[in-house]
Amino acid sequence: MEYADKLFQPFQRLHSAADNPGTGIGPASVRRVASRLGGTCWAEGAVDEGATFFFTLGEPVERAG
Repeated sequence: MEYADKLFQPFQRLHSAADNPGTGIGPASVRRVASRLGGTCWAEGAVDEGATFFFTLGEPVERAG
């Protein structure tokens, strides 16, 4: 939890590239989309127990047609 503030920042890594390849943009992209749709996202985890990521979206918008 010491680095929880970095989880959803673009290009931030909590592990080395050798441990987990990627760009570090995934969680930030999820947060951006959820935010634009009126929602949010967060993660909960514990050392040696793993983590779970959650997201919500806002109320559905009725579309004409």
